[in-house]
Amino acid sequence: MSSNQRVLIAPCSYKGSIAAPALAEVIAKEAERCGFDTISAPFADGGDDTVNCLKAALAPDSKIIQKDVTGPLGAVVRASYLIAGEEAVVELASASGIAHLQPQELDGLRAQTIGLGELIKDAIERGLKKIYVTLGGSASTDGGAGCLRVLGARFLNKDDNDIGCGGISLLDLVRVDLTVLDKTVAGVQFYVVSDVTNPLTGEFGAAAVFGPQKGLSPQDVPVLDQALSNFAATLERTLGTDSSLRTRPGAGSAGGAGYGLSLLLKAPIISGFDWLFDKLSLAEKMDLCDMVVVAEGCLDSQSLSGKGVGRLIALAKSKGKKVIAMPAVTELTAASVGIDILAPTANQAMKAPAGLADVGRVAGLVFSELKND
Repeated sequence: MSSNQRVLIAPCSYKGSIAAPALAEVIAKEAERCGFDTISAPFADGGDDTVNCLKAALAPDSKIIQKDVTGPLGAVVRASYLIAGEEAVVELASASGIAHLQPQELDGLRAQTIGLGELIKDAIERGLKKIYVTLGGSASTDGGAGCLRVLGARFLNKDDNDIGCGGISLLDLVRVDLTVLDKTVAGVQFYVVSDVTNPLTGEFGAAAVFGPQKGLSPQDVPVLDQALSNFAATLERTLGTDSSLRTRPGAGSAGGAGYGLSLLLKAPIISGFDWLFDKLSLAEKMDLCDMVVVAEGCLDSQSLSGKGVGRLIALAKSKGKKVIAMPAVTELTAASVGIDILAPTANQAMKAPAGLADVGRVAGLVFSELKND
């Protein structure tokens, strides 16, 4: 092995298990032990772990702000966001994410995004004028109404009273008052960073596609879809806009928060992959390396159709790099994915989730073999 062979280590998190920076650290340690140079670039595409990945890349020119906020079902949770220079990066999952709930607690009808609004409001009060809101990993299907309410929007029923929280309450929405919201966010440029391309409603919308994993029953899905439709119609009537934003890619992300935040915060919806890829200078880092390591919890066909890991694999292959994938689990083969090495890290025989020790063991075997090539 040539002494200057270099490995780009760009794992996504094992969701709910191991964060991307921790994966990158243990894989890099094993690669270096086997004589490889490494560049670590833990990755996300706008969903969970985005703030951690940016902090790892931008330190020491960034800081994490921690704050107690309202969780997706009302309990107080500890959340955080990133400040880098004049910009803030606020991650929905940190405040309003599904990871805050146990499976038996999921309530897709009533979960809300109030905590996200509390983080954004804190960033505004600190004087930040450019705020990226990263969506993904949400517990709710409320169109971002909870978040927008904290920032000053009023969502009113037929009696001119505030509606309740959660997506189900959007059925009662008749009128919106944006007077305070517009004053709160004046002078702030927002960007909505989305990790999916789904529209707001319909067969491929927020309720139909993502609602079941948030606790919606088959009977709940059309009810929430109608609630989001009423939400959109009320906003469009108030603002005098047409319905085209409902079908914009990403409008259905995070339970429709992509739609609500984009419309009322006048925020473009941008690709989570493209945005973070640029922020982390991944193209330049990849050009410096001979091989690329990717990882995520489950590598499947969905991974290869537009998700972050699939796009990293495609780019690395287009640049002629050797590609190694270390998912926790997969039913694919290296040949079917079109990569050089596919090495799942979970103990399949024990049916146990992968831990850092498992990742280190598999990485050690992979790089020992590569060293001897």
